Amino acid sequence: MNTVLIVPARNAEKDLPDFLASLESNYQSSWYVYFIDEASTDETAQQLEEWCRQHRRGEVIRRNRRSGPPAARNAALAVCLKADFDFIVLHDSDCMLEANTIAAHHRAHKLKQTAGIIGGPVRNIHKTPIGRADGYASWFTSPPGKASGFVRNLHLPTCNLSIKPWVFHRIGLFQEDLATGEDVAFCSEAHRTGIPIYFESRAICGHKDRDLLEDALLHHRGWGEHTHRFVRIRGLFLADSFRTIRFFAGFLQYRMHYPSHSLSWACGFHMIRGSFGIHIGSIV
Repeated sequence: MNTVLIVPARNAEKDLPDFLASLESNYQSSWYVYFIDEASTDETAQQLEEWCRQHRRGEVIRRNRRSGPPAARNAALAVCLKADFDFIVLHDSDCMLEANTIAAHHRAHKLKQTAGIIGGPVRNIHKTPIGRADGYASWFTSPPGKASGFVRNLHLPTCNLSIKPWVFHRIGLFQEDLATGEDVAFCSEAHRTGIPIYFESRAICGHKDRDLLEDALLHHRGWGEHTHRFVRIRGLFLADSFRTIRFFAGFLQYRMHYPSHSLSWACGFHMIRGSFGIHIGSIV
């Protein structure tokens, strides 16, 4: 199958060697990759351009301003949707693919031809207790070990997602005004319009969690600020209960592994505060 990958990157020079090495482990599959450099101030663009020169399986789209992952993905989609690709794979620059990740997406699209969107498990990679908590809290819908099957009313994250082009033609691109949560908004719209979403348990992707407390808190605060804007249940603006569970799950897992660590209370407090941000936003 004719496949294209889209990978946004900003100041990712430390993560790129691991991602690029994992990408090379998928050479048994036929694919082309578009990297989008989001006005990086480090060596990200240079690393990507050198890799593309060496491997001749990709190119770099350089943007002169930071606009966020949704806009970066849309910039590459504007190019991809004009070509003849069977499906489009989305990954992040802080991911690490398994040796058969792309091949598993291939097989799933062949076997589940009615599915417009296919996602796989996200394996958490962390070095600190904070990273462990962030991992438990981040990918609740796509854990390793979950059985394959169609997804009902939940989303799959854009760090391990593949989408058929006709889906974008039907429901549009990613919402560029969202700083985070564009995957939830996109999958919610797919559910609303009746597009099947399938979880393929063999399409495993690793993701580096946020090992620093500040990074983890900012991420979950962003969820609290943005999720209420696109979550609708039966026509009403309501709190996204799934997100609340996610925040509490990360906090409780942190407490179970590090019960005496004072930072766990701070981490849990800010995750909870983020979820209440959803409640408040839902009301106003």
